[in-house]
Amino acid sequence: MQAPIRIAALLAILLAGCAAPPVDHYSKEHPRFDPSVFFAGHTEAWGMFQKRSGEVARRFTVDMQGAWQGKEFVLNESFVYSDGEKQHRQWHLVRTGEDQWEGTASDVVGKASGQQAGNALQWQYLLTVPVGSS
Repeated sequence: MQAPIRIAALLAILLAGCAAPPVDHYSKEHPRFDPSVFFAGHTEAWGMFQKRSGEVARRFTVDMQGAWQGKEFVLNESFVYSDGEKQHRQWHLVRTGEDQWEGTASDVVGKASGQQAGNALQWQYLLTVPVGSS
């Protein structure tokens, strides 16, 4: 095998090793996760943003309040960051199939999509995040 082909093959193997398992990998896990049940009422969470190096860049707490409003599950999130910044996001979630969800929020580009399986939810979206003054 030529050197460039070997390098490309090695990179492909390494990148495949970094990929997360598909959500249906969790289909037999219990209890079954339903976002509209889990996030109904009041929920508190904590998290952090990390730099690529793994260093913690910013921590946050978030209070969430969720409830059905007609055919939409509305989830209000109130974030407080370690530097004092506050942020609010309101999700409008719609079940589009037995294990499928779609959602919108003011800072989400287009629609978020979710696939539920077992005790997991794979939630994908593009978020507009301000960095500095842009």
